[in-house]
Amino acid sequence: MVLCNLMNYIKKKEEINIELPLIFNLINNIENYKNFLPWCKDSQIMSQTKQQMIAEIEIKKNLLDWKFSTNNKIIKNKKITMTLNDGPFSHLYGYWDFEEIDKHNTLVKLYLEYEFSNKTIEYSIHPVFSLIMSSILQSFIKEAFRYKYEK
Repeated sequence: MVLCNLMNYIKKKEEINIELPLIFNLINNIENYKNFLPWCKDSQIMSQTKQQMIAEIEIKKNLLDWKFSTNNKIIKNKKITMTLNDGPFSHLYGYWDFEEIDKHNTLVKLYLEYEFSNKTIEYSIHPVFSLIMSSILQSFIKEAFRYKYEK
């Protein structure tokens, strides 16, 4: 018997004309997500140390409204690794990877794998979550440029 792998993947990479600390801090500042990500109803840090954070994000898009939380391991200006803490997933793992190309340019990579906890949730949430995650890197880049040029 062959089992079907239901894992979903998002893999994005972009070289951007933004200083590494700016884009890293923007992505790591989860409490600010609700201020510029249109699908983010609320975002908060539940607990935090220098190298670790538990954060919760509430997503509201169309008629769907749900929360999930992740345990994030942080290596400043290098990497943010995310694992599922709570939410409608049976599995969620991913990372943001940051590489300085030069003083003004950064390579940002996003990798995310996820699986929903049941078919009903997958059918209702997957299309919205997939769309959000596919565009999330562009959303952060847009906000980074807005921040950079408003300073």
